[in-house]
Amino acid sequence: MRKCYTFLLASLCLSLNLSAQNTSLNLTGSNYVTSGVDVIDPTGDFTVEFWAFIPQTMNDGNIHTLISEGSTGFAFTVGYAADGTIQLGDPAIFPSTGVPMTFDAWTHFALSYNSVTTIASLYVNGKLKTNLGGFFFNDDQPFRIGVQTDLSQPTVGKIDEVKAWGTTRSQLQIKGDMFGTPDVNDNNLIAWYKMDDAGGTSVANSANSTGNSQNGAISGDLGGTNSWTASPIQFGSNGLVFDGVDDQVNIPALADNSYDLVGGGTVEFWVNPTTLSSSWATVLGNRGTGGVRYSFHLSATQIGLDNGSAINTLDYAVPAGTSNWTHLAFVMDDAASTTTVYVNGLQQGTIPGALGTIGSQPLTLGIAKNTSGPDDKPFNGGIDEVRIWNVKRNSSDILANKDMTLTGTESGLIGQFSFDQGISNGNDAGLTTAFDNSSNVNNGAISNFALSGATSNFTTHTLIAAPLPITLTGFTATRSGSNVVLQWQTAMEEHTSDFILQRSPDGKTYTDIGTVAAAGNSQALVNYIFTDLQPLTGNNFYRLKQTDLDGTYNYSSVRLISFPTADKLLWYVAGKGSVEVRLQHGNNEPYSLFDSGGRLLRADRLVNGATQITQLPPGIYFVRVSARTITIALP
Repeated sequence: MRKCYTFLLASLCLSLNLSAQNTSLNLTGSNYVTSGVDVIDPTGDFTVEFWAFIPQTMNDGNIHTLISEGSTGFAFTVGYAADGTIQLGDPAIFPSTGVPMTFDAWTHFALSYNSVTTIASLYVNGKLKTNLGGFFFNDDQPFRIGVQTDLSQPTVGKIDEVKAWGTTRSQLQIKGDMFGTPDVNDNNLIAWYKMDDAGGTSVANSANSTGNSQNGAISGDLGGTNSWTASPIQFGSNGLVFDGVDDQVNIPALADNSYDLVGGGTVEFWVNPTTLSSSWATVLGNRGTGGVRYSFHLSATQIGLDNGSAINTLDYAVPAGTSNWTHLAFVMDDAASTTTVYVNGLQQGTIPGALGTIGSQPLTLGIAKNTSGPDDKPFNGGIDEVRIWNVKRNSSDILANKDMTLTGTESGLIGQFSFDQGISNGNDAGLTTAFDNSSNVNNGAISNFALSGATSNFTTHTLIAAPLPITLTGFTATRSGSNVVLQWQTAMEEHTSDFILQRSPDGKTYTDIGTVAAAGNSQALVNYIFTDLQPLTGNNFYRLKQTDLDGTYNYSSVRLISFPTADKLLWYVAGKGSVEVRLQHGNNEPYSLFDSGGRLLRADRLVNGATQITQLPPGIYFVRVSARTITIALP
């Protein structure tokens, strides 16, 4: 469930009406896409992200490539190895990540590279899985989808929403963009292949910074219709409908066991029961094979809280069998052994009794997990916008944001499951991940759902809060010497007050760094600019806080600019037996080349911070420049 804002082009809302056009690239093993050269710059920061559905039959003991660019033997690659683990870069140079490849499910992959640290970070479904140091590749072959640069290692499956950025993107940005629409005017967006071409052999690039120059073309299987298939990858203001039999969402326990809510906390969610009877139906439980900490249940006349010994109750009949959704919130005071119940933001009463003593359990939605015996008490109906807080929220807090979209970084929020994905009542096969929008990114599994039709599937549930009266058509951050220039543009404003510029070193805790007055009321394009004269060393996350005259506010998407902590000594393959060595911000410093035994082979000077070393046999070498030493491995 997510509110539709005109903020940020209202593109998320528009996507709800495009399901008929939503297609993905269908890879048959004999087709692939080739686009323009230098979609990814091997000498700078970049991020590549995409969705893929690879059938289990392709876990066949062979290497398969999903995305590639560069020279054979020194290519940029995202794929999976013969042992079924994700492979980044050329297997001859970089070992497998050890991260298992996901099969038979739509999965989001992102590789974000920082040229200063030479670290490539792999994110799977928005969660950081591993960092690969010393990452590099050489670029002389174009960007390809579904095959290696030498046309080997073909893939069978589906790929959708391929985005390439000329910048390092944070986990927060990657997570926020998985189902979202990027700003097509962002100069950092190099290519965006929506895969909604739905026929023919052309793959359009929707990024305005490069336009037609980065369009792709399908080669191999030129049947046209064979290369396209329907896709559920889109934003949707949805909830989940449970069939009342075995549908369930399983969210693993957090490593710090904070779902236990020791000392107290808040659990809230929206429900739309199809039917309720005198028997209990389970909405959410922190329970598992070890026992029960807490578990929330509904019957036709009561709300119950199970602590493993008994179900304590509050008399309240949640409406069933209608299109009306009901918001429930439970504020648990562990010390006082009471739980206060709020219905649609208003306090309805208190359930007495302590929580269970068994902790360290996962969260389960839609069914009761039992210590012994089969699962029982299934829920029949809709569940949406599940939030877990490790703080006790008051009535004002609950009422203020029950209809509002959260950023996921709110203080005390340790779990948020909004189910804003897929096609309402459509074919959502393979969308089996329950994405956690909180900073924990503790994703769960959607199990046993039919994912087709009006039941046992995603269904529309849109928040009713009114949108902010502003259309933001662009927000960019660019480096200018030692400063950062922030620019944004609005196409419409109504009763706007100001824009507060905020900066963060980690994408979580933000500080105000300046304020720019807004136009107030405007139907024309208005351009704004602000310069950060003292950016931080390292990462700088920027966002806009737009405030209306009545005090209502909202945040923009986040932009990242990094300033290196020190000059970095880098090397790149420049051809067979040839490497380029570069000192960031270097000039004409002396350098020395040594073999693996420490013998001096060459001594000279850099020219404008760089030099090319040629005629090197395969082996290990060391280059020293101004007390900095790097290791070069040539296969």
